[in-house]
Amino acid sequence: MEADRVFRRIERYMKLLGREIVAFDKTKNILRVRERVRDEEVVVEIRISSEWVMGLLELGKIGDYKNSCELFRKLLEANFDHPEYVYSIKGDRIYAVMYVSVDALNLDVFYSEYRRLFHAYRYFKDVVK
Repeated sequence: MEADRVFRRIERYMKLLGREIVAFDKTKNILRVRERVRDEEVVVEIRISSEWVMGLLELGKIGDYKNSCELFRKLLEANFDHPEYVYSIKGDRIYAVMYVSVDALNLDVFYSEYRRLFHAYRYFKDVVK
């Protein structure tokens, strides 16, 4: 499926779900959506390709932790104990991540994976951190 078509589908899903798109870049196929988790405002970045939809929710910086090895161990254990949560690192940033294959993309599958970002966020804040 063409990335542009997937982009339009995700844009439609966000509107159906009543989510606020705060930014989008059609040349890079990126949407940003404002959300509230507990009392915090967060932004989810959704990256779209012809094969995958990837959601990223930033959790913090590695540099904010005294013992990065312990942090990495907790993240790997969380990935093992809770396969529905995916944690990843890029540079100094820690993310909750979701992946949806375009072949499986429908509103129910997308929303199910999208919600897991917020479960992973809460777990990180309550247990990992």
